[in-house]
Amino acid sequence: LLKTLSGLAHLNINRDEFNLKNELLSLFEKQYLANHGQKNIQLNLRYLVESEIIYASHFYLLGALQNLLDNAVKYSQIGGTIEMIVQKNEMCAKILVKDNGLGIEKGEEHKVFQRFYRGKNVTTQKGYGIGLYLARKIISLHGGYIIAKSRYPENGLMIEINLPVC
Repeated sequence: LLKTLSGLAHLNINRDEFNLKNELLSLFEKQYLANHGQKNIQLNLRYLVESEIIYASHFYLLGALQNLLDNAVKYSQIGGTIEMIVQKNEMCAKILVKDNGLGIEKGEEHKVFQRFYRGKNVTTQKGYGIGLYLARKIISLHGGYIIAKSRYPENGLMIEINLPVC
């Protein structure tokens, strides 16, 4: 995905209709199989939308969501919980990814989307600081936006994605 997205500035997003709920369930299953034995993380999907169809770039949107799940697993503690909530109103579809991992320090909410930026408290975790940058670019190319919110006083982070409904 990182190699494919290296030319992201010049990318044209081709949108198509696909079943978002089925694709998210598939992502969750893959994530569960890949990480359950190592960290015993509980994955919860709350799909609070009547329509399961979304009009977006299947490859890029799911790549961004996969990155968010990968990060949530990477920074979660053993036995942690990751929750993805999908909501929709007349203006936008909202996808929330919540974890109870390391979180980010206050003031880093905007910095985590900068290219090559790594949070102050992730020194022991491997990474390049490009995943959230690319996720933001993908969401932006879809006409949406993404924000990070510290879950203080709880531990963890919440990533919120808002995509226009087309």
